[in-house]
Amino acid sequence: MNEEPLLKFLDLVKARLGADDVRAEIGGRDPAGANLVVATVRPGVRVVAVFDDGLHDAVRLKERLDGLVSVFGGSTERPASALEIPAPDANESLELALLSLAERASAIRALVVDEQSPIVWGTSSPESLPSDVATATSIAHTADALERAGLDLATLIAGADPDLEGTLAKSSLSPAEKRGILGVISALTERGGLRTVEAWKQDVLVARAVALTRRQRDVSLLREPHLGVFARGFANIYRLLLVYDGRFSPLQAEAATIQALPVIENLVARLPPVDPSPGGKVVALRRS
Repeated sequence: MNEEPLLKFLDLVKARLGADDVRAEIGGRDPAGANLVVATVRPGVRVVAVFDDGLHDAVRLKERLDGLVSVFGGSTERPASALEIPAPDANESLELALLSLAERASAIRALVVDEQSPIVWGTSSPESLPSDVATATSIAHTADALERAGLDLATLIAGADPDLEGTLAKSSLSPAEKRGILGVISALTERGGLRTVEAWKQDVLVARAVALTRRQRDVSLLREPHLGVFARGFANIYRLLLVYDGRFSPLQAEAATIQALPVIENLVARLPPVDPSPGGKVVALRRS
């Protein structure tokens, strides 16, 4: 059996679910545990995702895992050992490349954004937000407004405050700001599901990084106590971002980027068209 496609697939599942570990199992009983999500490929073959801190949305995670393992396909008449899966497509390959880069660079997220449209072409954590530049800008603006009022967006989204409306009512925010923030939090909760405060904090940091680099296009390096950004443009219209939750080593980030960028650039050029809005279509352009 060629193990490489399987190992790549397990890495992909781990990134998509935000799991601490993912493994394939053959034979024996299905494992049981409050921190496990299991999907059956076919009788005797399963994929197990492990979450060290427990499950925050078990139903949603199970649905995602079931959808991902469906790529195994095949007939139930095939032997259980035949874990043959197709090679990942360009989107999945880019996701894996960004995940690998983030790990080598010790970043919380690696992503590719478009310089001329709201598209995020790829990210090392596709199940997380922001999924586009407009969402990133909205999250960043909301987080900044709440911070000025002494509140934390990630805490409010994650439901750690049982009296959200009461908390906002007592804040220094204007009535219009309160209504807008409630709308943003409602939309983000619906899109992001039940997640930890820490996961939302990372999303807010990434949103701030995307919004900052869109607003200040010449930014290539930012090292602040609670936000770090390493940015490199390529092919004239794309920007690769590494996001950190504090200070980091620019040398490590640059070395990892130099090694990964040729592969990432090639994968971005192979991506299919994306429609960012009802009004038009943007195509991943190749550098001539």
